[in-house]
Amino acid sequence: MKKSNIKNILIISVSVFLLRLVYFVQISESNAYLGYLPLKLDAFNIFVSALMVICIAFIIPVKIERPSDFFLLFYGVIVLLSCTIFSRTTVIIDQFGAIILFVILLIPALVVKKIHIFKYKLKIVGCFNPNILYYGLVAMIALAGIAAATRGISAGFDWDSMYDRRLEGRVRIGEGNLIAYLIEMAVNGFAPFLGYVGALRNKVFFLIFSISFSIFAFWLLGVKAAFLMTLIFVLMGFMTRRNKLQHLPAVVSYGIIFICLSALGEYAIYGFSEIAETFVRRAFVVQGVLQSYFYDLIANFNLNSFLFGLDKSYGRVTFYVGSQYLGNPDTNANTNAFLYSFATSGILGYIGAVLFVGLFFSILDKFFYSFKSKDIFFVAAVYALLLTEQAYTTAMVSSGVAVLTFIVWLIKSERQSSIKLMTISR
Repeated sequence: MKKSNIKNILIISVSVFLLRLVYFVQISESNAYLGYLPLKLDAFNIFVSALMVICIAFIIPVKIERPSDFFLLFYGVIVLLSCTIFSRTTVIIDQFGAIILFVILLIPALVVKKIHIFKYKLKIVGCFNPNILYYGLVAMIALAGIAAATRGISAGFDWDSMYDRRLEGRVRIGEGNLIAYLIEMAVNGFAPFLGYVGALRNKVFFLIFSISFSIFAFWLLGVKAAFLMTLIFVLMGFMTRRNKLQHLPAVVSYGIIFICLSALGEYAIYGFSEIAETFVRRAFVVQGVLQSYFYDLIANFNLNSFLFGLDKSYGRVTFYVGSQYLGNPDTNANTNAFLYSFATSGILGYIGAVLFVGLFFSILDKFFYSFKSKDIFFVAAVYALLLTEQAYTTAMVSSGVAVLTFIVWLIKSERQSSIKLMTISR
């Protein structure tokens, strides 16, 4: 076993201990009304958790060396770690069910880690000045913001009313129309991309614009994740510019430990921790609980649903889970792309999602090896993050990953001068 793997195991074990401790001292009690229970620590549970930690340690990269490493990092930390600790937070599934759930979630990571299909050189267009494309994104974001702001939504910065603003925005803007798509692309993809570009290329206007739009999105629609996403990618941009991005796994790992220690310190001083509720509960506990709900839904499928997914007469699966397991038909209970595909389209949909994601990250790896484009890091990282809470098709299309991939393909790479441009045969 390599020293790097041993170090990963130790860091992840410390993270597991601290996350369990934060859950024990506050979250299990403050969320008991949702059915959250104390976590069991019997010998078998500890043994299984240790095996899961070892698996995660081999999945999570020690350093970022290629675009697919972003998926392995974020998926391992957010999805697999949450499953390991919190999938049995409620009485929905037993230990055997938790093991099966972990295996279902582990397979996509193994595929992405091992798949390397492309042996040939990729071609690139690279015929556009990047500033033209960047300002094009600015225009699209501004258009989406202006269009949404004219819909009469009760905007504000009040934290307690952000869910009301989100529901009102869903009603007034609607779903499936051009404005709704532009807003989602701007919030999840375009604005964070400009923040990354601004930090990477020292473009102050793009940096300020992206952060301003993220604040605007919270003011208008109560979307707090937009600001956090933008800050994450601004940090990534600075790290990339200073050739420090390879150390991102360490930053994430020690960041989790710091958040847990801060939550415990806040609890010790005030008797309650907002950090625990805002970060630990939302990022890890809710993720694990929703995984257990989706697993329970899948485990009770008949043969037809197992093959092809939940019957469409039940409506969207995320709202169905919100209604059946959380008691609120208006709750959109999102989970990772692979469980969502399994629930929506059955085992065939799950296999399709695994193959598509593995293939896409293989293409991104080859793209990076061929052209050393630093912009491709953003595409890989944002898609990896979105996959933890969105369908892979939604993240690709509605959140703008496909558009951003095309834009990066059009941008002149740093090594473009030595690369012969692709000619299009008629």
